[in-house]
Amino acid sequence: MKRLVIFVVAMASAMLAACESGSGSGPPDVRTTPRDRGAPTVSLDRSEGGVAAPLLTTYFKTFTSDQGGQIELTPILDIRAFRAVNVEVTASYPNQIRVLRVEVNMGKISGDTLAQTIDRFPAAFPGHPGPVRIHTYRVMGPDLAVWVLGAPPNIDVAIQAWVFMH
Repeated sequence: MKRLVIFVVAMASAMLAACESGSGSGPPDVRTTPRDRGAPTVSLDRSEGGVAAPLLTTYFKTFTSDQGGQIELTPILDIRAFRAVNVEVTASYPNQIRVLRVEVNMGKISGDTLAQTIDRFPAAFPGHPGPVRIHTYRVMGPDLAVWVLGAPPNIDVAIQAWVFMH
């Protein structure tokens, strides 16, 4: 039994060394493709240990809320190549509607879905009594989508937001 354990440990060490050196039959290079409505393309770089180079996506524009008062801030983003995601959202809107909240969803969002809301927080705005916060999430699924909720129907809302995937 002791010889079997030593053999298994030796084999695992050899396989790990082969993967780290780039030789052998390590995991293949992965290239993701844009999916829904302009999601960024990310390719993995094996020189960085199989993790994609950091990617910053900004959303600095005026959005119009839908009939339910919802704003789709980001398209469905493919985050499989990353380990963490940071999100910051501020909004300027008429009459300083203080009920706007941000909803962050992660999981399998495109096609057949199985995802969940992982966070809800108030949208920061000029004059807000609290600090603007950067929210950090560990990647736990293939897709990410961020929504702003609580606006009146069909109203323009100026949003400054960014998503940093690393």
